[in-house]
Formats: sequence, C-alpha cells, structure tokens
Amino acid sequence: MKRVLITIVFIIICAPYLEAQNIGTIRGVITDSTNGEALAYGNILIKELNKGASTDTRGYFLMPSVPAGNTYTLIATYVGYDSKEVKVTVSPGKITHVDIALAPSSLELQTVEKIGYKIAEENATDIGLQRISVKNLEMLPKGVETDVFRSLQYIPGVRSTGDVSARYYVRGGSSNQNLVLLEGIPIYNPFHALGMFSAIDPDLISNMEFYKGGFSAEYGGRISSVLNLIPKDGNKNRFSGKASFSQLT
Repeated sequence: MKRVLITIVFIIICAPYLEAQNIGTIRGVITDSTNGEALAYGNILIKELNKGASTDTRGYFLMPSVPAGNTYTLIATYVGYDSKEVKVTVSPGKITHVDIALAPSSLELQTVEKIGYKIAEENATDIGLQRISVKNLEMLPKGVETDVFRSLQYIPGVRSTGDVSARYYVRGGSSNQNLVLLEGIPIYNPFHALGMFSAIDPDLISNMEFYKGGFSAEYGGRISSVLNLIPKDGNKNRFSGKASFSQLT
C-alpha cells in the first residue's frame, strides 16, 4: 500500500514536467518590410491546428501549448498587407522565435468621378430673400438724393440708426452684423462721411438681393442680414452718361 501511494505522488509531481516535454511555445513579431515598423493587432494562424493569435501594440505575439516535434505553417495577415506563410518547427519544452515581415499590398482602383448639379426650381423661394430692382429703389422714399442704404430702411424689419446716419439695423441686430457684397465680394466699409452716406453709387446698381434672415452658410460671418449688390453690365455699343444735382451734391 505504501508503494502505491509513493507511485501516485511521483506521477502527480512529474506529470507537468512530462507534459511540458511534449509541447512548445511559438513567439515572434510582425513588422513592415519597408521600414521595420511593428504592426499592431495583426493576425497569426497555425494552419495545421487552426489555432490563432493576435499581435499586441508592439507587434509581438505568443502561442503557448503547441504540440512539439512537428513543423507547422504560420499564416500572418494584416489589413493593407500581403499575407505570408512561414514554416516553423516546434521543439519540446522550448520557445521558438520567428520574425515575420509583411509587404504592403498595392491595389489599383478605378477612378470614380461624381459631378453634382443644382437644379433650379421655378417655384422655389428663398426664405428671407427680397430682390429689389433699380426702378423699385427709385420709387422708395428717400431724402435729398437716392441712397442705397437709406432706401433699405423703409423695408419691414429694417430700422435706421438715426436721422443723419445711413447705417441700419435688421431684426434687432447691430449695424456691424450686416454683410454687404458687391457681386459676391465683401465690402468692409460701405459708408463714407462718417456713415452719413453709402459709398455705393445707385446708378451703378442693376439689382439688389437683400436677405433679412434664413441665408445659407456661404454668407458666414454675419448674423443680421446680407445685401448683395449686382452691378450693371454696361453698354458695349455706345457711351452714355447721366448728370444730377441735389442740395448736398
């Protein structure tokens, strides 16, 4: 009975050692073949055992408890790189190290060209947009002479800053929150004579687009209104002129 107990204890003690003699460990690193940079979170697979692992942030992987005495095929894969197969022989009770360098894969794609067109709808309306022609501008009430900005002050939602100044408020905003454009080009100081008159000659203007709100993001930088002045094209066939006088000019 005593011999049986000794034999059992001996088997229990030696079993892990005996088992370790039949297995081995594979470890290694996956890198970029062009610059040697470690490839994190790559995939490694033992083809014969269908057993896999992943690399850590430094590109290293570890595969323990691999049956020893055999030659296996390791398949390394990584997104954007060509897969690679490497033969490795596992020795009993030892760690087998393998370095795998993957080459970047080149994939040529066909050119994709996408062109978008804006379809102008006849019944489409822009919220807050008011178009004013020269004839309508001349019909608006004015002081001693026609002034672009003073005429705007009679439109609903627009208020003047005073009887003398040509500056205007739109829906409670300040006067410096009004964007003035000349055919899409910003005019940063559209007033002269300390703000008493506009610097825009009304005889040069064909139409005006006045946004009191709801304008798109392309007119960013202002929160009150946008005034886009569209100049006349001019007459290419003949010369013409116009003269006028008022109490001030």
